[in-house]
Amino acid sequence: MSFLRSSFVRQLQVLGKKNLLLALRNWKGTLGQILAPIFIVALLFAMQGISNYVLSQDNPHPTPSPIQMYPKCIPHNNIPCTSIIYAPNNVKWVNTLMESVSRASRLEYGVDVVGMGHPASMNYNPLQALIHDNDTLNTYIVNNPNTTQNAILFTTAYVPSGVLPTMGGGLPLDVGYMLLYNATATSPYHMELMRLLDETVLLLQSNKTVSDADSSSSPHIHASYAMFPVPHLRVAGFDIVAAYGGVFFYLPPMITFFIILTELVMEKETHLRLGMRTMGLNNAVYWIVWWIT
Repeated sequence: MSFLRSSFVRQLQVLGKKNLLLALRNWKGTLGQILAPIFIVALLFAMQGISNYVLSQDNPHPTPSPIQMYPKCIPHNNIPCTSIIYAPNNVKWVNTLMESVSRASRLEYGVDVVGMGHPASMNYNPLQALIHDNDTLNTYIVNNPNTTQNAILFTTAYVPSGVLPTMGGGLPLDVGYMLLYNATATSPYHMELMRLLDETVLLLQSNKTVSDADSSSSPHIHASYAMFPVPHLRVAGFDIVAAYGGVFFYLPPMITFFIILTELVMEKETHLRLGMRTMGLNNAVYWIVWWIT
């Protein structure tokens, strides 16, 4: 009995040493078995961190920012630029309005604010004039890229006189316009121009001038803007391990399984296992050592 016990232990030691030598020789496979679980856990941690970051970008109450004064166009690459171009430039109340806008924003009329449009000598009907001036503005913008900050087309300027009721400064009761801006620019300044334009319209319609703008009785527009609210996402706190852990945790055991299976098949193909059993290897020792290693 003592002999059988010592033989069993001796076989465990020898076969264990044999498997250790095989593991050292196949160090790439052994390293893969050791690092695979660590890599999977690190990957899941990274995925969970990304998920937490992306799904926690809620902002239900964005901070509003006041609309500032309309700025002058800043040239880029020494190419001069125009702050505002507008049309038509042959209607008195439009020119009066844009001159007041220039003074209110400290721009130079005729340089920073430039009017365009059809010549008065052309006997266009209102629709023809609107189409011509709209094409003029768009053609100028296309042919002179990145040289115009904003453009305005006053649509009510093409309504025949006497149709719309007028107020102070000869302005119509309802001043309609189309505002063009560069949507790809970081700061298109369309909101600043809209606030400035509407405030100047109210000022002139109230029979006041830009010099009266600081008066408490003068109309003022105070506006702010904010990003759209982003509510708390329903899937916030999503658990990556609970959802996909089974897929990833399946990989490390499979890597070990394929390596062990390859070794077992190799021993059977080379008749190594048969030779060890012929020399007295206990079958239980064989499987115990493979289970341990």
